[in-house]
Amino acid sequence: MGEEVVEDKLCYKLKLVRRWPFVPYPKITCRVEKDTYRPIKVEFYLTSDTLMKVGYYRSYREALEDIRPNEVLIENAQVKSSYTKILYSKSEFADIPDEYYQPAYLVRMR
Repeated sequence: MGEEVVEDKLCYKLKLVRRWPFVPYPKITCRVEKDTYRPIKVEFYLTSDTLMKVGYYRSYREALEDIRPNEVLIENAQVKSSYTKILYSKSEFADIPDEYYQPAYLVRMR
């Protein structure tokens, strides 16, 4: 989709479209920093092309043997005062059994 400056960073603007109908967001636009390919901003759209959420990846730091965002801010585009802020700390590698990723296992977590 081209290039765009986001938060003083030159980014590639990418358009991602769903391949399967069960994917919750049919369209996502993503800005990745041109020099590092790190995500900077992501927009999530409904089928009606309505913007629902905007995510910002910030405070990149070394974690788990790579440079990763330490903060993710997700804003609700429909309710401007509503947002979720995710702060990562004490990240560590862990062995997680494959069955945890099966739909049948998720029912147990309710």
